[in-house]
Amino acid sequence: MSSNNMVFHIISSFYPLIGGAERSTQTLSSGLLKVGWDVRVITAWYQGLNRTQVIEGVKVRRFGLAGPVKLRSFTFGFFGVIYALLKYRSVSLFHAQNIDTPILMGMVLKLIAQKPLILTVNSDQVLPQKNRTFLGRLRVAMMRRWVDHLIAVSLSGREGMLEVGIPAERVSLIPNGLDTEFFRLPTSDEKTALRAKFGYDSQDIVLLFLGRLIPSKRADLVISALDKLKADNRIKCLIVGEGSEKAALQVLTQKLDLQDRVHFIGGVNNVRDFYWLSDIFVQPSQFEGLSVALLESMACGLAVVASNCSGNLELVSDKSN
Repeated sequence: MSSNNMVFHIISSFYPLIGGAERSTQTLSSGLLKVGWDVRVITAWYQGLNRTQVIEGVKVRRFGLAGPVKLRSFTFGFFGVIYALLKYRSVSLFHAQNIDTPILMGMVLKLIAQKPLILTVNSDQVLPQKNRTFLGRLRVAMMRRWVDHLIAVSLSGREGMLEVGIPAERVSLIPNGLDTEFFRLPTSDEKTALRAKFGYDSQDIVLLFLGRLIPSKRADLVISALDKLKADNRIKCLIVGEGSEKAALQVLTQKLDLQDRVHFIGGVNNVRDFYWLSDIFVQPSQFEGLSVALLESMACGLAVVASNCSGNLELVSDKSN
């Protein structure tokens, strides 16, 4: 593979903000680097993060202003497109993650730069939901015309693409995957050491929520459920991730007097440590594609409690696994 091949990943958030799309983009980027591609990530800027960063060889540029979501999205899109257009002659293709700001940016770049555009949709319900409104149908129609190829990460996601009229020959099913030599069951010594490091002992029952703290992930249900289990003081909860709902979740924790039971860790890169020290992974999402966190937790041997959205049901059988 020639070293002058360049791909631009366009994604609304990236490491150290963690979520399935963020981690799959990071994994894909690492793979492309190994076969000689020049990999760039265009993403939104959040306070506390560097505007320019190199993460394991991947060049990351963050754009936009802090403030309300619409302001952040607009400024991320505007300045991100300008940056990409300055580089487009070297770009082989653009890869957008999800159908919010990134795909709008991707379609603008496709029209101007005339380079291939690939779209990965990480949620199984997002396209059918968009197709229920006039503006949503307009966006889907634009995607049908200008996106060269779409990637679904789950069977239900592929069905959603076909449902809105995307031709089957332009859809590929590429499920999320993971390195099962890295994401594995811990030894008893590894688990004990990590528990000691984070202040838990062998008697504690540790619940884990890991992902973006946004409304659709419904981390508040985990905290509310823990309130109903107050009688058992062995039960603790780790909330790993960052997002717009973090402050509200912390307020809920204080309101329910669970500060000693619920611990907010923030964004991390060593996600395996938290799988290894935990007992139960909780995934109460409103919708999912094929959850990377759910895959990782199962590979690390955790029991899982997951909502019955279609993406989760491709991995979890009730009372079986």
